[in-house]
Amino acid sequence: MLNLAKNRDVPYEPITKDSIVFLKDIPVGIFITDSEGKICYLNHFLNRVLKSDVIQEYLGVNIFDNEMIRALGLDFEFRKTFESHKGFSKEKIPYRASDGSSLFLSLKVNPLKDKEEKICGIICLVEDQTEKVNLECDLKERVNQLSIINEVSNVLSTTLRTEKIIKIILTGVTAGEGLGFNRAFLLLKDEKGDELQGKMAVGPSSLEEANHIWKILSEKNQSLKEILSYCSDAEDEQKEKNKGVNRIVKDLRIPLDAKDNVVVEVINGRKSLNLNDDSGKSLDPGLVEILGTKDLAVAPLICEEKVFGVILADNFITKERIKDEDVKFLQVLANQASRAIENSRLYGRLAFQVEKLEGANKSLEENTKKMLKIERFSTIGQVTSQVAHQLRNPLTIIGGFANSILKKTDGENPNYKYLKIISEESERAEKILDQIQNYSPSLLVNPKKQNLNKTVENALRKLEDQICLEKIEVEKDFQKDLPDLDLDSEQFERALLNVFKNAILAMPQGGKLTVRTFSESHWVKLKIADSGVGISPEVLLRIFDPFFTTRAKSNGLGLTLSQEIIKRHNGEIEAKSQKDKGSVFTIQLPLRKEEKNA
Repeated sequence: MLNLAKNRDVPYEPITKDSIVFLKDIPVGIFITDSEGKICYLNHFLNRVLKSDVIQEYLGVNIFDNEMIRALGLDFEFRKTFESHKGFSKEKIPYRASDGSSLFLSLKVNPLKDKEEKICGIICLVEDQTEKVNLECDLKERVNQLSIINEVSNVLSTTLRTEKIIKIILTGVTAGEGLGFNRAFLLLKDEKGDELQGKMAVGPSSLEEANHIWKILSEKNQSLKEILSYCSDAEDEQKEKNKGVNRIVKDLRIPLDAKDNVVVEVINGRKSLNLNDDSGKSLDPGLVEILGTKDLAVAPLICEEKVFGVILADNFITKERIKDEDVKFLQVLANQASRAIENSRLYGRLAFQVEKLEGANKSLEENTKKMLKIERFSTIGQVTSQVAHQLRNPLTIIGGFANSILKKTDGENPNYKYLKIISEESERAEKILDQIQNYSPSLLVNPKKQNLNKTVENALRKLEDQICLEKIEVEKDFQKDLPDLDLDSEQFERALLNVFKNAILAMPQGGKLTVRTFSESHWVKLKIADSGVGISPEVLLRIFDPFFTTRAKSNGLGLTLSQEIIKRHNGEIEAKSQKDKGSVFTIQLPLRKEEKNA
């Protein structure tokens, strides 16, 4: 008789004909072996799981000698089950079905024992995890895309120069840590709006150049933020590196009245395009000759319902096929570029208006002095009327800009009255971008047994330079026997970095950062306290809201992501603060089930 009981506390239930019928109807793939490891039973649902009609051919197969089982390393696990009398489970096992499809399976294996507690076989439950694995991959890709958007937005917020903005965007399109295209070209409408003209390009011109560049980047092992910041600062080196493709981009001229030109169609249709053999469209032969390829990703630059340019991207070097998902994401970055370029242009117009405002103020001051001198004359009313008439129109225009600026200005900026509108427009651009990927911080965590103290230490270590630079004293009070938790250390460390960075920014004149861990009831708690400027009650109510920020160069996503990651760990985060006394963030996480039952 075979017994399914795992331990002595469970009564013995031998497998009978009736139980075989029961197993047959369970919606899980099942197979059973005898004491020698030979498969002696398979239920029909296993056919469906493995997408095969010949499962019964496996009857009699020895699980210790099967080539496929050995290739997956499962023969060793099966032997351990027979030797240790302990079951095991394994997930995400790759399997090629007979119809050619790729599956991911999970196994749950338990020993079968007789009444003398001797192993007389094993029972294995087989489930199809393919949909779950694919979902995990999709979610991971979405999180990665959100991270790229975040990094690009942060670097874009550091400049208002159009040339730097274009370089940052094109680098994000071509960097391996970004979209990973080989080359990217940006074209803008000319002043008359008659044609598209090539403005800038980024990428290698040949395989040799590509290998050289990629080798250097691999050795530097830079993050996307570091790459974007470096490309923005090292202008001369970047120009030399991209000299070849920039010769190409200068030759790009596309008349907007050109018929049957697919780039013009993208401009008019305001929709990105993956141009390849399957798209049913072809690139103009002249452009194919200039670019050296007929496969392109094309994304229009749109702002305030106006199209003013286009980004072209290709895999000219690697010849790798461009995926539709990459084109969609290219459009997201193109939207970021559109808003940033438009803000740069707006800043230029504002600077001109500022000059006019200064001139008008000077004129007003001079005229006021003249008015005081002729105050005794009976014509004072007429003169005043004439001056007012001459100044009303320019002051109305300038005042409109000034009022907009005053409402949206960072007081610490030397151009206090004029720059806030640029910052506010940038913030509004970020809101419009995230509304298009349909973002829902949806962070998939893969928790494993971890020590919270170690994760906190790792996060602080990454911020050592910034902490030292800001003259901040760190006081750590860690419970030594802190119970282990189920944590995704990488994701949780990201959440901590955002909280720590906020604390550091709250202490611009230096201060004290106190970090304490302790266990309490069924929870492990982490308290992060700073001696900074504190948070007002109004702001405190909204600090975890997406896109809410009080800082000009912040995108308002940091604490939102932190809260989402902590929630995914079944934890909670709360903030308390007193103005000019500092803030305290408390994170609590549930104990592991084993710890709760201990």
